[in-house]
Amino acid sequence: MVDDPTPPATQTPWLPARDDDGLICGYRFLPGTVAAQVPTLTDAEPLLRDTAAESGFVWLHINLSHAATLRWLRAQGWTRVNEDE
Repeated sequence: MVDDPTPPATQTPWLPARDDDGLICGYRFLPGTVAAQVPTLTDAEPLLRDTAAESGFVWLHINLSHAATLRWLRAQGWTRVNEDE
């Protein structure tokens, strides 16, 4: 039997399965509950605007070099990066 030098394809658990919007990972934290995963930036929008969840928070780890992330941040009014473009 010949050993195949090519390692099997594996996915690192903390890396995203897809990269279509620049969100690496995101979670919603509420007191007394387990953190809930936020799968996309689109899913994060209503959570970020939810003022009723006063004691909770949303944590987003985003790829700032991803074009879709920059568009999303601009749409939220959170950045003035490259305003001249």
